[in-house]
Amino acid sequence: MDLPADLRIDQVNIEATPTDRAGTLVTFAITPVRSASVIIIDSSQQPLPLGSQVRLLTNKDIPEAIIGFDGEVYLDTLDEHNVLEITNPSGDICTIGFDYHKQGDEIPLIGPLVCSKVQT
Repeated sequence: MDLPADLRIDQVNIEATPTDRAGTLVTFAITPVRSASVIIIDSSQQPLPLGSQVRLLTNKDIPEAIIGFDGEVYLDTLDEHNVLEITNPSGDICTIGFDYHKQGDEIPLIGPLVCSKVQT
């Protein structure tokens, strides 16, 4: 199946058995997504630590994502305006806000964006 990067398919195969001399129509649910890879850095211009947890505050029903190498995280449930809360492995929390603009069929790379530490 050749789908653009901005579409998600929940099920990639279905077993269907048509009756004798008949056909079977199988439909797949395809959902458009707003996805991007986001590079997040701290105030000293260093990537946030590997394993930091990212929550999308504008949509709390979405599970947390994890920051990978070089402060990069992949998010596929973005809104036009997004606010992220990041908790690093030592428990420090920072937030960041950014706007999402669709840029063709490719998954955009946003950032680097500076995450502002939350004062507790």
